[in-house]
Amino acid sequence: MELTKVCPLDVEKCINSLWSKKISGIRAKYCKDENSLPCLSGKTIRDVYILLKQALDRAVEWKFITGNPVMCDAPKKVPPKKHAVWEFDNLYDALESIDNELLHLAIHTAFACSTRPGEVLGLTWDCVNLEDKRLVIERTIQRVSKTALAKLPCADVKYLFPEKNIGSKSRLIMKLPKNDSSERCIFFTDHLLAELTRRKDTIEKCKQFFGEDYHDYNLVFCLDNGDPVEPHRMQKWFQRWQQKSGLELPNILFRELRHSSSTYKLKESAGDIKSVIGDTGHSTPDTLLRVYAQTLDSNRRELTNKLEERFRQKDLQTGKVVPGHSEERKSEDAINLAALEKVLMAIKEVSPDLHAQVLHTILTPTDEGCMDTDPRK
Repeated sequence: MELTKVCPLDVEKCINSLWSKKISGIRAKYCKDENSLPCLSGKTIRDVYILLKQALDRAVEWKFITGNPVMCDAPKKVPPKKHAVWEFDNLYDALESIDNELLHLAIHTAFACSTRPGEVLGLTWDCVNLEDKRLVIERTIQRVSKTALAKLPCADVKYLFPEKNIGSKSRLIMKLPKNDSSERCIFFTDHLLAELTRRKDTIEKCKQFFGEDYHDYNLVFCLDNGDPVEPHRMQKWFQRWQQKSGLELPNILFRELRHSSSTYKLKESAGDIKSVIGDTGHSTPDTLLRVYAQTLDSNRRELTNKLEERFRQKDLQTGKVVPGHSEERKSEDAINLAALEKVLMAIKEVSPDLHAQVLHTILTPTDEGCMDTDPRK
């Protein structure tokens, strides 16, 4: 529509129509049933509303229109959707099962280093320090439309990979990461070091085998001939493996390994947000906590168990028997009394006088009206 002809009703119809619009992209591509394809999320619709309102505010400032036609209320904020996550045991079981060398290393790297799919697949050997066990994230691989590519700042695009399909509407590129904080240094484990070392040896063998036909982009993750691995291909490998693995693991997307990693590191670091952000590359702690930090059920059980243990300790100190724990407490009391009886009998055999003093000490009430339990006595 022409800008001057847009009225508030047009805007409201546009926003309302988004609630019934089906999603597209990678989630739609791997959805098994088209009929169950979800619609756009409330967050996406709210983002569209905000962008449209800001754009038309600017149009008013530039006097293209006399007033902003966005007069309807903003869509309500929707809590972020809870993502399925892998715990460490899930990751370990997966790595024990995967035979595909590239997929194995990609999953290991994504979880250990909290990286995005494009950051994993855009990793080059000059950014990997095997001696210090650290890597630097400074590039990402992404497929973008040629229309969008024409609008990207030249400085952001580091490399254009050759086109394989003539007439394609998109290009695979290597570019700068998502934002400034995404450029970061990450330390990795000895297990990942061993796997990266083996990967380097494999690439050297591929170079010798292919010779001049090897396309050397210095990539850690590449096909046998050196060509890059696109994010959608890695996702396809990952999805196929999950379907055939036979393991009872939460079904997740490849990019959700980053969610799992963030959650695991927050748990193990006892909430050290700054350290976790150093690995994940989020711009603010709020983003990490709001979107990526799933609460694991095991954590909640552990906190509940710790609280229960504190109550039990207090109950033992005060001699209180809690309903539901009476049988357990009776058993503990019986064991304690049996042990005490043995000690007293042993003392009596050695010294009847000492035995009498011990009994007197145990049974004599203190000033507070309870038994004297001073361990020195």
